[in-house]
Amino acid sequence: MNGVVDSKPSFDGTVYHTKQGGFSDEVFNNYYLQDYMKGIPCGYIGSSYRKAWADKLVEKALRDSGLGPRGIAVWLTSTSGRHLADNIRRGHYLDFEKHVNSATGNAFLDVTVWKHPDHEGSLASTLKIRAALEKALTKK
Repeated sequence: MNGVVDSKPSFDGTVYHTKQGGFSDEVFNNYYLQDYMKGIPCGYIGSSYRKAWADKLVEKALRDSGLGPRGIAVWLTSTSGRHLADNIRRGHYLDFEKHVNSATGNAFLDVTVWKHPDHEGSLASTLKIRAALEKALTKK
């Protein structure tokens, strides 16, 4: 397999990567990630850049942010997770590691906000809940 994640072609011949790669069983088999991959996964999950080593680095960064398997799956299928594959220098481990650490820095807070029962799926809702959460956390 030489480190490349298995893939499947789409209707137009584009290749989308949908196999486990370097993700742990508990992240890869999570309902949110599996459900996302039933369609045509975009962004990092569907990216040709995905390699087992890159998946492991992404999962470690997300775990280090405080997320568990479900939170990691939620983040990977979010807009933030989809854009993880944007603007990266291919094949440069240290550049990719820096990119991942930057992109995942707020992952725990992001998932906490997105899964809040009052979240309406909009940017305005995200900003409102994030502000309320930050205010609650800084109260003395």
